[in-house]
Amino acid sequence: MKDMIVVSLMIIFLTSPSLTQSFNILCPYIGSITSEYSSDVRQVRLHDKSSMAGIFFQSITPETYQWNLFGYYAPNINYGTVFGGHIAFDYYVPLCYSENKRSSQNIVAGCGSEYIHINIDANNNISPFTDFTISNSITVPYVRAGYQHIIHSTHWRISLFPWIGVQYQHIRGKLRFEMDPPGPTPLFRREENIGSNKYFALTGLNVNTRFFHVLEIEAKYYGAFRNNEHHSNASWMVNVYLSRSLGLSYRGKYIEFSNGYDIYNIVGIALIL
Repeated sequence: MKDMIVVSLMIIFLTSPSLTQSFNILCPYIGSITSEYSSDVRQVRLHDKSSMAGIFFQSITPETYQWNLFGYYAPNINYGTVFGGHIAFDYYVPLCYSENKRSSQNIVAGCGSEYIHINIDANNNISPFTDFTISNSITVPYVRAGYQHIIHSTHWRISLFPWIGVQYQHIRGKLRFEMDPPGPTPLFRREENIGSNKYFALTGLNVNTRFFHVLEIEAKYYGAFRNNEHHSNASWMVNVYLSRSLGLSYRGKYIEFSNGYDIYNIVGIALIL
């Protein structure tokens, strides 16, 4: 039994994707998402959970650059739908390598954007409103720069990437509601635009580990700061590579904005191209 396990690990190790060659990853995902929208002005708080589907693509040239694109859709949450995604690009500038080539340092410069669009049509399900609808789009572009330190041996690799940056949070949308107050007061209708533009300072840390070219674990966190306002964002990932062209993937992410948050957990099959 022990010999079979060793042989199996050797086969996966020899057929798993290389860390020194360029490759692409395509991964469809399914899972669940929890979304919250709140408005202090209207005293509204919506919290719901739904299934979701997404697709992820990444192109990697180790020690040079990477870019990735992810989109997802949740069809039935908070009396509406959620569509979101992100795009990111990072470029690596080598600083130095150790004499035994077991470690390296890079300067990293990158940019990207998060996007979430929320449509809510709650009808009369939110008290005290007899009708309540929201269309809300959140776009968050950012730029960042940091220092990456990589330590590796034949069977494992660890990457640490602390960074700082700036993001711009752009919120646009429309809110419409109706209220039927008690007594002789007539039905009250109102429609208003939602708008917010804010800059935030960013600081974050990315940690990536890989063992025997088979198991990859990644955790990312960054905080967005503006005066007394602070938002936390985190993501985590586990990939298990079964061969040079196939793997299993799990991802989770928590995204916090000024008027709510999203958190999802998804699983998928990774195709290495």
